[in-house]
Amino acid sequence: MRSILYLTLAAWGLWSCSEQRAPHAVHTDDMGHDMEDRPIVMLDEHQQLMANVTIDTVRRGVIDEMVTMLGTTAVDDNSRVVISARLKGRIDALYARNPGQPIRKGSPLYSIYSEELMTNASEYLTVLQASQDTVLPPNIRARLLQAARRKLELQGLKAAQIKALERKGASSALVTYFSDHSGTLTQLMVYEGQYVEEGTPLFGLADLSEVWVETQLYAGEVAYLRQAGKVEVEFLHLPGAYFAATLAFENPTLDANTKVNRVRFRLPNPGGQVKPGEMAYIHLSKASRQTVVVPRGAIVYETMPAVWVLTAPGTFEKRHVRLGIQNKKEVELLEGLEPGERIAATGSYLINSEYILQKGAGSMGGMKM
Repeated sequence: MRSILYLTLAAWGLWSCSEQRAPHAVHTDDMGHDMEDRPIVMLDEHQQLMANVTIDTVRRGVIDEMVTMLGTTAVDDNSRVVISARLKGRIDALYARNPGQPIRKGSPLYSIYSEELMTNASEYLTVLQASQDTVLPPNIRARLLQAARRKLELQGLKAAQIKALERKGASSALVTYFSDHSGTLTQLMVYEGQYVEEGTPLFGLADLSEVWVETQLYAGEVAYLRQAGKVEVEFLHLPGAYFAATLAFENPTLDANTKVNRVRFRLPNPGGQVKPGEMAYIHLSKASRQTVVVPRGAIVYETMPAVWVLTAPGTFEKRHVRLGIQNKKEVELLEGLEPGERIAATGSYLINSEYILQKGAGSMGGMKM
């Protein structure tokens, strides 16, 4: 009887102890479950610096809806210059021989051997010597000298070259021609040793300080040009650089076969950064509106777009968001964040990678919207 009493008291004591410990155990499990489900990453200042994390604030602002089209750069036809032979002869030397070579006004282009030039130069020297003879009336002497000099000028000789001929007192069949224009050599249409006639095209030059960007629009897309508040052009080899462009030409009729409209934009090209023939992305601003915006680099594009929010110093929490219109710099935020919240503007994908490494790719529960 006494042993049964002892066993009963022992069982009651064990039950009492377990009741006192149970609430604490449940609380620990709940907290652990909550911390595991919340998508949080802790990064100290050094880790943020290494991940190139910068912080920005969600704000209200004006965003432009952009339409992007593919285009190609081309030489402005109005800037093209063709340099032709001024007389017939044989090309003795070429000083401009590489397309893409910059040409300055006054720089040598080529030398040519011409018997015709030698004949005209000899005639000029003869008339010059005869003009000193007082037998002829002064007005006739001046007229003859002017006519002989004019022949040389029409054949492209500069005043300095004619002066040098006068000083030398002897004609030569070899003469060097200099450029009257500055630009870039786009075409080389002659080779050394080639015989040319007067008027034979030799070089093609173009001023590339301004270029064209051409694209094609379908009939339904032409309206974008009417709505576009601004036009910017982007090139793959110049990431982050955007060039302002203006509409230069819109074909008034559609192509009969393809039903597209050819459009051309004028683009300033200081320093010749853009080369003709390059592919370009043309961004047309279609519409603007006041809304909540975030930097485009803040968005992590997964099954649902998300943003990493700075909730405390060094603590980032992942939030799902719903997006609206966007352009190359900003994104409209329809739902998920409020103005004034601080977010990771750059480095968001690295934060996301750190979270996946810590929690595993399948750990997506608990995200807030």
